[in-house]
Amino acid sequence: MLRDRETRVFAVLTFGWLTLYTVLVARAGEVLRRPGVRRMIEAATGTILLGLGLRIALE
Repeated sequence: MLRDRETRVFAVLTFGWLTLYTVLVARAGEVLRRPGVRRMIEAATGTILLGLGLRIALE
């Protein structure tokens, strides 16, 4: 009987955690899709790729 209760508690905790995770990922996606944030991410990525390209070219 105790094992059934533990299983139910685990299932509820897992459901709660996954629900919270889903909400946080959805909100992060909304923030990351903003034009200003996208521009910053693309600028940082471009700078990193240019730096790596220069490093390889100068080896």
